[in-house]
Amino acid sequence: MIEIYKKELKELKERMEKAEKFANKIPIFKNIIIERKLTGEEGYIDFGSRYKDIYLAWGIKRCNYASGTNRTITNYDNDDYNVYVFSIYFNSLDLFGDGIYNNFGLEKIKDKVKVFFYDGINSTYYVEDEHIEKFLEEVNKWYLEAKKQVTKYRNEQEIKKLKEKLAELENKGE
Repeated sequence: MIEIYKKELKELKERMEKAEKFANKIPIFKNIIIERKLTGEEGYIDFGSRYKDIYLAWGIKRCNYASGTNRTITNYDNDDYNVYVFSIYFNSLDLFGDGIYNNFGLEKIKDKVKVFFYDGINSTYYVEDEHIEKFLEEVNKWYLEAKKQVTKYRNEQEIKKLKEKLAELENKGE
């Protein structure tokens, strides 16, 4: 076998071994990691935009964030960091539709699962590898409950509009 093939095979084997370790570290994404031979050393990985019932339009991203670089954690007040974490941005308008600006207790997820940082101003969570699975489970629970609250809110708004319309029609008749 020629040297370039030997070198390429050696590099591929090393990458596959790293990918296997990485997949064992984050079993929730094992199939993606193995299929794409991700080592966990990549500066940016997109794990898609869906987890169970929740669609996250901005995606489930894992990045290397480091102070003093072009990839920093917004509103994080530690000056010196270099971490690989998942970042997930929540947009209530995207999740629940027009006119819904409420996060329905999104900030409480950090009380249930260990997170690296929660940027409440931007509704963005930063989560370490070992906590991502539990985090996503809590996010899905939160989302299902929030959808119920959105339905209730919309029904209340519709009732309010109809009562106003009824009062208006009743007043016209006088």
